This record gives sequence, C-alpha cells and structure tokens, in this order.
Amino acid sequence: MDLQGLDTHQRQLVIDGFLDSLSSWDLIYLRRRMHVHESRIKLASLEDLPAEIIIYISQFLELEDQLACANVCRSWRAAWTFGAVTASLCCRYFSGLTEKYNLPHSQGQALFSEYARLYIDKYLRPRPNAYFSSRWFVGGNEALSFEDMREDVCHRTECLDFGLRTFQVCYDDGLLAWQPDEAFVVVSDLKTLTRSRCSFGASLVAGHKLDLQAVTRKLIVFSSIDLSAGSQACREIQIWNRNSDEWRRLSLPGRFAKCYAQDGAVVVVTSSGDAFYWSWGGSTVDLQATASALTAPPSECVPCLSKVPGAVFHPTEDGVFFLIWVYKPVPLDDRVHVIVVAKYKQGKPVQRYETTVANPARNSGLVHPYSDGILRFSLRCQKMNNHGLYMLGVGQSCLHYHGNKSPLAVSEWKLVCFNVLTETFVHRAYEKCLISPKYHRPTWDWAEWHQIQAWDDYLVVLWQPRSHVIHEPCTFSELLLATDNVACVASSQQAFGDTIRPRQLEPALTIDSFHQRRAGIANHVFMDDDLIVYAAPDSILVSTFRGAKNVALPPPMDGNPMASLASLPAPTRAEPPQPGPAWDCEAAQEPGGISEANDGFTILDMTVNIGRLPIRFRVSAPADQFTQKSGVPGAQAAPNTDGNMGINVLLHGDGGQSFFAYPNQGVKANLMGVAVLAPDEDLKWGSGDRNGVTRPNGAAHSAAVNELIQNVLPQVVAFNRSNVFFTGVSGGSLTLSGFFMPAFMGNYPNAGVLLSCGALEPQVRFDPQAAAALANTRIHLQSTFNELDFLQPLIPASLAAYEREARNQGLSDNQIGALQTVDNTPRGGHCAFDEQNFGSGVQLMADSFANIMLDGGNGLLGNAVNVLTPVVGNENPDFGKGSRR
Repeated sequence: MDLQGLDTHQRQLVIDGFLDSLSSWDLIYLRRRMHVHESRIKLASLEDLPAEIIIYISQFLELEDQLACANVCRSWRAAWTFGAVTASLCCRYFSGLTEKYNLPHSQGQALFSEYARLYIDKYLRPRPNAYFSSRWFVGGNEALSFEDMREDVCHRTECLDFGLRTFQVCYDDGLLAWQPDEAFVVVSDLKTLTRSRCSFGASLVAGHKLDLQAVTRKLIVFSSIDLSAGSQACREIQIWNRNSDEWRRLSLPGRFAKCYAQDGAVVVVTSSGDAFYWSWGGSTVDLQATASALTAPPSECVPCLSKVPGAVFHPTEDGVFFLIWVYKPVPLDDRVHVIVVAKYKQGKPVQRYETTVANPARNSGLVHPYSDGILRFSLRCQKMNNHGLYMLGVGQSCLHYHGNKSPLAVSEWKLVCFNVLTETFVHRAYEKCLISPKYHRPTWDWAEWHQIQAWDDYLVVLWQPRSHVIHEPCTFSELLLATDNVACVASSQQAFGDTIRPRQLEPALTIDSFHQRRAGIANHVFMDDDLIVYAAPDSILVSTFRGAKNVALPPPMDGNPMASLASLPAPTRAEPPQPGPAWDCEAAQEPGGISEANDGFTILDMTVNIGRLPIRFRVSAPADQFTQKSGVPGAQAAPNTDGNMGINVLLHGDGGQSFFAYPNQGVKANLMGVAVLAPDEDLKWGSGDRNGVTRPNGAAHSAAVNELIQNVLPQVVAFNRSNVFFTGVSGGSLTLSGFFMPAFMGNYPNAGVLLSCGALEPQVRFDPQAAAALANTRIHLQSTFNELDFLQPLIPASLAAYEREARNQGLSDNQIGALQTVDNTPRGGHCAFDEQNFGSGVQLMADSFANIMLDGGNGLLGNAVNVLTPVVGNENPDFGKGSRR
C-alpha cells in the first residue's frame, strides 16, 4: 500500500479499500494489535518543534519560567538548551554576556542560567539586604596600610561632617575615594571594609593643588593646578598607582575638562574638545592627530557641549575604547540630538556608529493637548552592567499642558546606551516602579537633578528643589524601572502597568526608602552589581545584596538602619577643599548655577519672570562686579551701580544653539558677555513656524529683553549702561532688527548692533528716541555668499530701511557709511563665516566682534577678510545658491 504523494482524502480512500480487502480474522488481528499498543499513535512533542517555534514561545514566558522549562525532563532540556534557542535568550536578556567570555551564543546556556538565577535572587525574589553605615572617618596617615572600617564607632573626634558644601567623591568597583583635605585622599574599600590613604602634601608644598577626578582598582587620577602661575585653570593631570605608590604626570595643551578611567588606562579631554589616551607603562596618544572621516561631524549637524567628547572602555580588550560626541541638526531643533560613537583601537579610529534621540512630537489631542516642552540631554558615560552596557546620555523631556507650566507636567526619562561588546545602541525608557502618592515627579522648573545612576534595569535620580520652592536644603529621590526590563513579559506600557506595578517589584539593591526618610542633602549615589552607596554630608550608607560575591558582609544591624546611623558618634564640622573650576558637561544644558568662563571669569546663569515670560540669561564677569544679591562668591558691587565695563547682549538663533555654546562668554574688549534664551517652546526669538520670518511675539520678546537690561541686570551685576552692544544670530537678528531696534534703541546711546546671518526690516513704527539714536548707533550686517534662500531678499530690505531712516534723521551718506556697514564675502552657508559650519562660524564672529564693531578695529573677520563695506551703494549684496553649511 503506497501512500506517498497522496493528499488526505486520497490516503483515506486507499486505507478504506485496504480494510475492505481484509478478512474477519485479519481485522481481529489488527484490533488486537491496537489494543496492546504495539502500534502507537505519536504526535510531535517539544523536542520535535523547530527552534523558531521555541524562541517564539519563550517571548511570552517570564525569566523564572525559562529556567523551569529547561528542567522539566531531558527532552525538554535538550530543546530549551539548543544552540539557536540559547543564543536568542542570551541576546534578549543579557546582551553581551557571551561576547564577554568569548563564547558562541549557542554555548552560553551555563552563563545564561547563572546570570538568570542571580537576577531572580537579586530583584524578583529579594532577600533582606545587609546594611553598613559609617561616618566620614579620616583614618591613619599611612599610604599603603589598611584599616578596618568597622572600628569607626570608637573614633569620635576624627569623624567629619561637610555640611552643605560639596566635596569630591569618586567610585569604582567597590572603591569609594573622597577628598577631605588638600593634602590627601581617603580610599574606602567597601567590599573588604578596609581603608587606606593617598597623601600628596609634597605637591601642595611645591605649589600644585590636586583635586580628585577618578579612581580605579589600580589608579587614582587628579587634576593639578599650578598655583604659582596665578591661574585657576587646570592644564595638568597627576596619576597615582595604588599598587606601586608611583606617580605620573600628563601635561595638557588646553584647559582640563573631563577624564575617564578603567584599570590602568585614562582618557583625558580638554575644554576645546581635544582628547588624549594614556595607559600606565605606555605612551600618550593625541587622538586629535588620528582624526579621520570616522570622527567627523554628521552631515548638516553642529556640535553640542563645546565639542567635548565622553569616553567608555572595552571591558576585556586593552587599548580598545570609544569616544562619544553629541550633535544637533541644522536648522537647529532642540528636540533632536545625534549621538556619534567612534571605536578606537591602539589610538586609531576603526569604526563609527550613529543614533538619534528626540523629544516626542507635539500631541494635538483634544483631551490632553500637550505642547512640545524642553528636551534636556546631557552627556553621561557610566557603566550599567558587567557585560558591556554603558549609559552615554540622559534625556529628560517635559511636556506641559498649553498655558500651564506647573511642576506636575509630564516628565519622561530616556537613556541612550551602547553595548561595547555587541557594538549596538540601546534606547531605554523608564517609569516609576512603585506608585508613591506622596511625591509627584518634579520637572526642572521645580527642582533640578544633580545625581543620576543606572544599573541593570533600574535608575536612581537625586533631586534638589530649587530655592524658590523649598528654602531649606533637602533631597528627593526617584527610583525608576526600565519599561523593557527582564521581569516584563513584553516591552509594552500595558505589560508594565499590568505586571510590574501590581507586583511591586522594588529591587533588593535600593535605598529609595532611606532617601525619603532621611533629612538633609544627598551628595552622591553609586550603584554596581553588589552595592548601592548613599553619600550624605556626614556619613555613608551602603546596601549590600546578600548573594553578592567577594563582599565582606558586615554584622547585621538591629532595627532600622537609619536609627543605627543616628546612634553613631557626632562628627566634627569640616570645610572640604573646593576643587578648582572645572568644565561641566551638563552646564550648557541645565538652567541655573555658577560656573567659570573660558577666560577664568565667573558665569551666572539664572531665570527671572518678566511680564509672565520666563527669561533665562547668562552673564560672565569678574566676580567682584556681581552684586551680593546675585549669590556669586566674591561679589562686591552694590545693586543699581554703574561699573567700568560694558555688556554685549547676544540673542541666539532658532533652537538656542548659540545660547548653549555661549560664544561671547567672558570679558572681551571690556565688554561682559550676556546671552539671553528665548522664552518660547521652540527657543525662537519672536516665536513663529519653522523657517518662518514672521515673528508674532517679536514685540513682546523685545520688551522683555529691554526690561532685563534696564531693571534686572543692574540688580545682579554692575555695568556701564552707556556702553551696551548687541549681537544677533540668525533668528535673533530678525527680532533685533525687526522689533527691538526700532522700539528701544533710544534707551542705549552710543550703542552698536551686530546682525549676523539674517535681518528684517522694521515691523513696528520707529520710536522717536530710537530713530534719533541712529545718529550714534553702529550697525554691521554680516552674512555669507550662500545665505539661506528665504533670508536673501530680507537682507537688502532691512539695509535699505535703516539707511532710509538714518537719512531721515539728517545724516549724510558719508556719516551713514561710517556707521552702517555690510558684508557677505565668506563662501559658506548659513552663519558659516569661517566657511566651515554654523557653530565655528558663529564663534569666529564673536571672536572678531571688537575688530568689526568698536572704534579702532581693523575690520577683519578672523585674520583674512575686511568686512567694513559702507552700506550706501551696497544695499543689494550678490548671493549664490543658499546652503545650510
């Protein structure tokens, strides 16, 4: 009986015919065989299924079920540990795990089982933690000796309380390094509960001030300031080897910005964006000298954060590391950032990766009409697990209801991550894992976050309310869980809401409850596979997973750990050494604060409300020119008093890039640099649609700027009100020429206005005083040959309008030509005055301000082009095809 090639119906007909041909004795024999199971009916079982089906089924199982399925029976174990299935599970749950141990995915079953059980024990079935608390105890004076931290309770006079002052603390793999004095650093090993010290008093005697910057199991890295040079700028790095007690020095060509360290290697970057790789026993590599197309900016993008990169290291390969840059597209859109990662091997770039991060688009729903809020993105390179995942940057987006700027607006956290083992990007979103009715998530209008740490699926954020909200210093913490975490059945918001929150999966390694119970200020929080470390002004609190490896668990505390902490001896109040001024990778993005300008003077960043408009501004000046009301250390001026210096007020272009880059910072030609941020959702002066020249809020914004200069700035800094200049960039130039100048220039006698890459003829009637002021107002319009097409016809109209008004005021052609000039010589695109790109072009214009605008200037843009062409007879510059580059 041949059944091959027949369909079901045909097979049944053949079988029926066969049965009809059998005798009664044959049928009885056949029935007997069926009854005694000599011929069994078999269906496909799990081991018979293709690997793709098992992989599909695994997507709907939780982590504990994955392990249980492999232990049902031998056949199931063979199916569940099949190479393709194991590879899928490793990549989905613990990406980079097999790469770390240089194993094929198909051979990673033992690793997967080990890490899965550890994750379950740590987060899904947490056991009670072990806690250890200690005061800040200085300890002995021997550099290579080790003391038992558990004996601190016996020392009363040597415990310190640093109060509200910040102090230097670094952490790596259980090592907590902190600097209580200008002559030494204390290193606490929280895994072995021992303490040692690194002393450098000899360097201080020799005139070098050392500030702690990074720590590893092998090295401690310090920035070094030469006090004898009379400058607070750091241009040297000193590195101490913890094992051999040896020192090394690394001189920098520019001002130190940031350093990153792992084991015996260090990457140092300067404030100008230069990066250097150094390793113990090796030579220093200037990474700028090895730059190539792999490290070039993306097309149509400008750098953020002054081009200063971050760095992460490969965990298993020496000499392999990655540099990270942040860019914004042109035309500038503050909602979009481009992240570029370049892989380096032996100091040379070998591979390049790109991704983008963006704010959610405007929600036009009728029920909840959110508007585009702010996307604050900061570069933060931190390790997130032990199998290759690093955080590259933190994005916090904030969506407000239209017309409502309350602190209850929707705020979302997103991390841009990169796995250096799989060399892939990971974008992670976070939500609160526990619903707390007591606290709402704050926005940066209400509070600012000053510390953020991520490990595995969890994110811990420390907030400090702004002074206008809560006057007493305090800290709020927020614990968040990734929406695509291991515990979720599927990476969806519904699964998160239905699975995570009802189960209240608060991890074992969290001290969120301690943050909310404790009074005072949290300075730092650190996380890794074994520990969470909470650093307060007077003590540290360590939470240890009881299943952690290579950790010396302290004796269990009785009762509440916070009560045990309170029972420790009272510390001595101490003033920590204040680190030298350092470049901050988030300072360009975060509102508020005091920092240092490139020339060493002080930058004050603050926000005020003017006519219901939030006006954020920056002013850079010598510390003694600020008023005591400003809060700047060293301020000596009284409010509403004139100073000897003038100001140069910059209005940025659409998107705010020039505000954050702050090209006019510092004091140049006796003018203090002031930059003002547009009070607009899209950071456009005068508001308006994309690429639009109509500025519906131009008059209101201009009035706010005038009020800022006339009544707010005199309260915080002393300046000469008869020496006020203005700089407009792109959209800022449109608002200056279209609204501010015809309305308010009468308030600024002998002023000057530099209009760069854009101008608009007056959109409001000339105020009589403003029109009369044109007789003494210096105006220069600087464009490029390939200016944007839609701006090209606006420039001649603006030139003609101001020339005409000056002539109406009785000025001769020679007088007008001396006051009003124009140029578009540079063969570049929009604002590319250096014929390179937007950002560097604007910086070149700011650096050339005195040459072009002030009496005695040589008229040179950079060192090449004289741009002082009288506007009379040159009202219609020749333009080429428009370009954004």
